[in-house]
Amino acid sequence: MKEIFSFLKDLDANNNREWFNDHKDRYLAIKEQFDVYIQELINSISEFDPEMSMVTPQEAVYRIYRDIRFSLDKTPYKNYMSAIIKSGGKKSFRSCYYVQLQPGQSFFAGGMGMMDPKLAKALRNDIYYNIEEFRGIVEHPDFAGNYSMYGESFKKVPSPYPADFEYADWLKYKLYLPFSVVPDTFFTGKDIVKRSAERLKILLPFNKFVNYTVEESM
Repeated sequence: MKEIFSFLKDLDANNNREWFNDHKDRYLAIKEQFDVYIQELINSISEFDPEMSMVTPQEAVYRIYRDIRFSLDKTPYKNYMSAIIKSGGKKSFRSCYYVQLQPGQSFFAGGMGMMDPKLAKALRNDIYYNIEEFRGIVEHPDFAGNYSMYGESFKKVPSPYPADFEYADWLKYKLYLPFSVVPDTFFTGKDIVKRSAERLKILLPFNKFVNYTVEESM
């Protein structure tokens, strides 16, 4: 993992095609290392979430090449390596287990990163009518002590829910994407795969809650 972080730091400082092409062999070597890590992580996740057993690194790992067609940032490469582990492929609406290695900004995540309006409404509805079950998940010490919700919230409680609902804040999120920031040293110590899987296992009840909505709504 140290080689991965070293390469990403150098790439961040030299984000251009000439430098990347000159260091392509180095990239291919760390890409292979990352793929091995993701395969081992999939194997470990499958022990507590068998639905992930058919996922492959080829499906899960994102390309390092950026899509710059509609971006003001024209740097050609991502300065991180990432993978999303979920059944149905990257474009599936099902919950995921996500890992991103980025010097100084590494994190794990899960839940739902893509939400169309119909699905968002259905998930809020399930949270509202099953608030005690949902609170049991998100207020559990393991979850609350390691994960926070990513992104912005609506200022007001979305319609049709009452504004004075005691747990209204859980209905305001635009995305239901819990994330857990970790230091670079998390990936350079011992038992990296085991510790990564343990951190992601915390997401299992949350992911099951979300996937129930997906299965009922799609």
